[in-house]
Formats: sequence, C-alpha cells, structure tokens
Amino acid sequence: MKTLTPFVIVFAGLIALAMFLGSQDPITDAVVEARSQTSTGVVKMDVIRDAFALLFHITTGGIIATALGWAVLNLGKLGKMYRHWWSGKLTRRWEPGPNANFQQQTPRAPKLTRDDLLIMALANRDGRISNLRSPRARRGTSSDQVAENEIEIDL
Repeated sequence: MKTLTPFVIVFAGLIALAMFLGSQDPITDAVVEARSQTSTGVVKMDVIRDAFALLFHITTGGIIATALGWAVLNLGKLGKMYRHWWSGKLTRRWEPGPNANFQQQTPRAPKLTRDDLLIMALANRDGRISNLRSPRARRGTSSDQVAENEIEIDL
C-alpha cells in the first residue's frame, strides 16, 4: 500500500453522503428525538446531542486539517514535478519511447499548389523560364503551333 489517499477520499465521501442524507429527511430526526427524550429525559438528551455535535465537529475539523496539511506538504513536490515537465517541454529534450525522434528533422520545402503548377506551365510555354523543361515538351515542331489567341496547356 503506497498511500492512504484513496481511503481518505472514500471516508470523506461517506461523511458527505451521510450529511446529505441526514438533512433530507426531517421526520426521522423528529421521531428519534421524541423516542430518546421519552426514555432518558429532555436535559440528558440535550447534553448527549451537544456532546455528539462537539465530537462530530472535532472529527470533521481534524479531517479538514489533515487534508490541508497534506496539500501544503505536497504542493512543493507537485510544483517541482510541474516545473520539470514544463522545462522539458520548453527545451524539447529527447524522450525515449515508441514515438521517439531519433533523427533531426529538416524543415520541409513548401508544397506547390495547383495554381503554382499552372503558372509555371504557362511561364514555361511562353519561354519565360528557360531552365524548366518537361520531358513531354517538344519545341519547334509544326504540330505544336496554334493560333495566337488560343492557349494550350500540356501537363
């Protein structure tokens, strides 16, 4: 057993549930109080009720103080863990595992869009770009000649 945290959470949940259920049914409290007052007397019942209320308040205060003390003691550890995690994110350190990056990735060249390709094809057809030659382009043949007002694009 590493920590008692789950048990403390369950115990606090049970106490909260009991308080909620006890506040929902006022008839049960009145019946129990009437029976106990008839058997022991009103003054004794007031003393017993006050004693149990004091015991409940002391127990609840102890639980709250323990939870706050635990939080104060462990906030430093949690803060250190968070700072370590954040500094690792900022410096992008190598982390082992199935998604580890074993090589430095070079920035990729931007991809050409369809519009860029069409503009390059038109510029190549008009002879504006001299070093860009496609393997299918045959220049200087009579079949490639078209009227000046028509545009033909071979891709």
